[in-house]
Amino acid sequence: GDPERRMPLEEVEGQTVVKNGHVVELFLQEAGVTEIPTAIGTLTKLKRLHCYGDRELKIPLLRSISPAISACSEMQELLLNSNELTTLPVEITKLTRITVLALADNRLTDLPKEVRTWVMRFDPKGLALQAK
Repeated sequence: GDPERRMPLEEVEGQTVVKNGHVVELFLQEAGVTEIPTAIGTLTKLKRLHCYGDRELKIPLLRSISPAISACSEMQELLLNSNELTTLPVEITKLTRITVLALADNRLTDLPKEVRTWVMRFDPKGLALQAK
């Protein structure tokens, strides 16, 4: 049944906050998550996603985000700092309710123009602070 239960996150030390049967907050920070899969798109009421890394912990870091994240139109807080992201899907620009975006310490040096514009709107400081 429930598509929200099929996310391949069972083995991840994470925490979810559920309201009215919908996942509204997902905390996967420092958990070795290497990709945010297509299944993220089933979490249409998700407001907060924390998936930041920690280079000192020597755990795998986030490398890719599915374009399906665009279905999370309620997203307000997206923390993805200290990972190995080299780009972001263009579809992420559909997230227009963002209040907190954290992208510092990734490898985002080659972003599509519209994605760059979107990042500059929500986290210009973080964009300037990319890992070498």
